[in-house]
Amino acid sequence: MHGGPGLNPPSVVVAIGHFGNFELYARFVQYMPNIRGATTYRGLRQPSLNLLMQGMREKSGCNFFERRTDAAALRAWMKPHGCLLGLLADQHAGVGGVRIPFFGHECSATASPAVFALRYDCPLRTAICYRVGVAKWQIELGEEIPTRENGKPREVVAITRDVNAAFEVAVRRDPANWFWVHNRWKPDKPKTLPSRPRAQVWMTGGPGSGARPPPPPASRFQESHSTHHG
Repeated sequence: MHGGPGLNPPSVVVAIGHFGNFELYARFVQYMPNIRGATTYRGLRQPSLNLLMQGMREKSGCNFFERRTDAAALRAWMKPHGCLLGLLADQHAGVGGVRIPFFGHECSATASPAVFALRYDCPLRTAICYRVGVAKWQIELGEEIPTRENGKPREVVAITRDVNAAFEVAVRRDPANWFWVHNRWKPDKPKTLPSRPRAQVWMTGGPGSGARPPPPPASRFQESHSTHHG
């Protein structure tokens, strides 16, 4: 990523995954002072632990945006040039993802790298962190993934398929380097319809008994009215 004389370098979107020491991705910007780096994360449920974790991560100089609450802030951050946005893209994305093949089996994958690259007209690449020795890692930048064809945007699904094809190559190269601890090929959960209230059946005492259902409970207004004017 280099700009011309007096120009800011172009922005780029990088699809990353849980390869090797994946926390090192955020430290990449320390070696490129003319680049502003950012990524997204999902906050931990324990506030104190989340604060500790983010405090250590932010020492890298990378900007972190909570994926569920910081969407507007991330969009504003992307507007200037010279942005390097790394997005974890090897996770099950549920019903919000796109269905693509991964190692021959259909799975749900996030389309975020493709969407951001198209929206901000940025080059899209992958980056893989490989372990090359004891306490030594190397981050390799992949070839640019085309986001346009014949001057027109490619389909998001097709771009996402190419991203995951690059991940397949990385996993085959070093299977133990891919950190994955749950089912990557989970089926989507069916959407549940809102439950309908059950009808209440009142037992009458039989024909001619004159039994009626109990009256509805008094409202708060009725209760306070009867209390003050009893």
